[in-house]
Amino acid sequence: MSPLWLLLISIALVVIPVLAFVLSLVLSKILGCEVNEAGTSGCYILGIDIGDLLYALSMSGWLLMMTGPVAGLGIVLSFIWFIADLLFG
Repeated sequence: MSPLWLLLISIALVVIPVLAFVLSLVLSKILGCEVNEAGTSGCYILGIDIGDLLYALSMSGWLLMMTGPVAGLGIVLSFIWFIADLLFG
């Protein structure tokens, strides 16, 4: 593993939950349904209720409470690793 891979993995830890959250908001607006912490109203697309999926995607935003600090630590460590490789490597 290199510092670049650590940096990319750390950034992905933050970006993926945010993208899932944004996707749930966009789809719920397009479909005209309401998704909140209490649940969903009927969100139908092609006759299939995707309300539970949109609810799960919207709750993924809470993952940032765990992945955010881990990703921040990974980003800092990747920069330290990169600088150490430049100086001593």
